[in-house]
Amino acid sequence: MAKTHKISFLTTKAFVPPLEEAVQSFSSIVTSFETSMDSDEWQIEGYSPEPFDKQEVEIALTLQATALGIPCPVFAIEALQEQDWVAENQKNFPPLLAGRVFIHGSHYKEPVPRNKIGLEIDAATAFGTGDHPTTHGCLLALQYLHKRVHISHALDVGCGTGILAMAIARLWQSSHSVASDIDKESVRVAAANAKNNQVSNRIRCLHAAGYQHPRIAKGKPYPLIVANILAKPLCLLARDLNQHLAAGGYTIASGLLNWQQNQVVAAYRTQGLRLEKVFALGCWNTLVFKKG
Repeated sequence: MAKTHKISFLTTKAFVPPLEEAVQSFSSIVTSFETSMDSDEWQIEGYSPEPFDKQEVEIALTLQATALGIPCPVFAIEALQEQDWVAENQKNFPPLLAGRVFIHGSHYKEPVPRNKIGLEIDAATAFGTGDHPTTHGCLLALQYLHKRVHISHALDVGCGTGILAMAIARLWQSSHSVASDIDKESVRVAAANAKNNQVSNRIRCLHAAGYQHPRIAKGKPYPLIVANILAKPLCLLARDLNQHLAAGGYTIASGLLNWQQNQVVAAYRTQGLRLEKVFALGCWNTLVFKKG
């Protein structure tokens, strides 16, 4: 069994989401928790089967801290005793509720609560188990659209675990989706999750950079495109997004900090997309746009 490596540092609640983002770039699993009920102090921990590069960690945290206007956190790196770190994380992963979507791991054996949409997702090597505000915001945005429009097919760019594509399949039960990611491991995890949740017949998982795949082109125009990535690629891919989005269609953009909203809105406005709704969770915003 491989040795686990851990990075840990303290911060305050307001800076937990952006600092978690910095740690996620070199960690397989990231957790955060309050250190005391009487203070605003939180601890962030990142875990990886590979040793951390101290210089890489320091650069990533310094860049994020500088953007936030705070000093770089003092961090510690240590090697832990050999253990099945994925199993341990899954065991301690409690069910999450995002609107009507009830997300749980395979270790959860109780019935899904009445009138909730159950999705089984284990903490693994791909992003998106519902606990991060960007994923949570996307799930709320999907439920907002579900009350207003019918979706026949959709595209999930940067699908991670496939959680959003699976939520689309459950909300619009006759829909089909394409779920793509630049990371091959994420595509593998998404396909496995779709199979475990009995929606693999309606979700096509692809390894693709942005919109560069023949199968993605074949499905356009899409009445719904979801992209939970980061602010910079959201802006860079705005034109490609518009070319694949149907007239009157909707897009959900997430992965941006609240101070990055204006630049994303500006990039989308140049493509004729109108901001319709904002879901703000902590430091993170999820944006809903309509075309035309």
